[in-house]
Amino acid sequence: MGDTVLYELDGHVATITYNRPDALNAINGELRADLNAAWERFRDEQDAWVAIVTGAGRAFCAGADLRGGGGAAGTWPGTFWEIPTINSFESAMEIWKPTIAAINGYCLGYGVTLVSACDFVIASDRAEFGFP
Repeated sequence: MGDTVLYELDGHVATITYNRPDALNAINGELRADLNAAWERFRDEQDAWVAIVTGAGRAFCAGADLRGGGGAAGTWPGTFWEIPTINSFESAMEIWKPTIAAINGYCLGYGVTLVSACDFVIASDRAEFGFP
C-alpha cells in the first residue's frame, strides 16, 4: 500500500483514509491500487472487525481524477464491454464485515459509489453528495 491511502488498526477498528487532500482525494490509478490493497487487508485481517472510511482534508472524495487519464477505474483483462470491473469494494469486492463511511466534505462520483456500498454513513454538516 502506498501513501495515497492510509490504513490504521486501533483495537478492532480499521480506519481507511483517502490521502490526496491537495487533489480533493480524487481517485487516480495509484489511489485505486492503494484503496484495493486497504480493502483486501481489512477483509483478510482477523483482528479488524469494522472499517471506517474517510478522507483527509476538506473532501471525502471528489470522484475520478480526470487529469490522470486511465487508471481511476482500475485495470482488468479484456475490454470494458467484455469483462465488468470488480476491482474494489464499491465495485462488488466481497467484504462481510461492517463498514462505516464518515463523510467530511465533497463526496462525488466514485466517492458516492463507495458510500453506497457501506453499511452505515455518517455525514458532517459540510458533506455534499453528487454525481457530476
